[in-house]
Parts: sequence; structure tokens; C-alpha cells
Amino acid sequence: MPIAADYPLLEIFWTIIFVALWAVWIWAVIWSLIDNWRRDDHSGWMKAAWTVFIIIVPILGFIVYMIARPTRDIYGARPGDPDAYRPQNRGTWSRWG
Repeated sequence: MPIAADYPLLEIFWTIIFVALWAVWIWAVIWSLIDNWRRDDHSGWMKAAWTVFIIIVPILGFIVYMIARPTRDIYGARPGDPDAYRPQNRGTWSRWG
């Protein structure tokens, strides 16, 4: 069992870096699965195929999904469109507009 004297500062630093990278990786895979299932531009079978691909081969699956995913977001707007995220354009109710 390691104690503080056997666990130098540099090893603590690298442990923190690896844990942070692992957490970012898990977040990215979960985000890609959520993004896949929220899309309405491909069928249920295609969603299932992407899910299996991302889970079976996580690194390659995530990278291929990020390259192959449509350029439109889940609301149907193109990236960089200034009016894309205004509530009245998404069909949500707004008290002020």
C-alpha cells in the first residue's frame, strides 16, 4: 500500500493528468452517444449501428462519428448561424419575445 513518502509529487501530478484525461474521454463518448440518439436525420437502425460502433471500438468509433456526423446541429441550424440559438427560432416559448 503506497504511503505519502513512497508517492512523489511528480507521480501525483501524472495521476491527476491521467484521471482528468480519462474523465474527458468518458464525457466525449457519452456526449457522442447522446448526440447520436437526439438526431432525427437518420433512422433507428443507423442510430443503433453508431451506438454499437462507438461502444465496441470507442476511440475509432468516436473519431469516425465526429468526422461523419452531419454538419447541422440537432436543431437543424448550420454552425455559425447567429440566429440559430434564439429561442423564437427554435420553437420554444419566451416571455420577452
